[in-house]
Amino acid sequence: AVPTAQIRANVNRIIATIVLAALVVTALSVALGYYLARRTSRSIRSVTEAARKLSQGDLEHRVEALSSDETEELAEAFNRMAEALRDMIHQLSSERNKLSALLNTMADGVVVIGANGRVELLNRAAEVLLSVKSTYVVGASFLEAVRDHGLERLVSRSMETKEQQRGEVELLRPRRFLSAIATPLARNGAEGVLLTLHD
Repeated sequence: AVPTAQIRANVNRIIATIVLAALVVTALSVALGYYLARRTSRSIRSVTEAARKLSQGDLEHRVEALSSDETEELAEAFNRMAEALRDMIHQLSSERNKLSALLNTMADGVVVIGANGRVELLNRAAEVLLSVKSTYVVGASFLEAVRDHGLERLVSRSMETKEQQRGEVELLRPRRFLSAIATPLARNGAEGVLLTLHD
């Protein structure tokens, strides 16, 4: 038979070993958790910073994955989105430049009036036909910009009826006769008008 004192000593050593092992495992778990939390936090901060730069117009900024967990998938998804956004903006810019070149080489005047009755865009031919400058007219109410009630009535009728309206108007300064077509535009639920003018 083993003496009771020796059994107690063995049990105490086993308990001490278990407690020590538990303390070591707890310390390692806390350290590992802290490390993983910092690494994940750095990855998330990196994506947040990249989103801020992207919103400020830096379309070339990309996120470097700092870990191999879910944040790596987040970084890859962010980078794919940034690529798609950059490509879309370049494409829209190219289309806008083509449209601008087309509008400015047209012989007919083109004016876009928003649902609020304000001039949003006009080409060079419209500037000449209406004797106005786009720098002063864009953003102003159409009636204030052109000072012609015939054209204003045509645009108003097109907005109200949601149908294309045609008319002939006589401008006094300088005196000229214009053929005008007002075509309703629907954009995001708001109604505007595209006005084309021919001398």
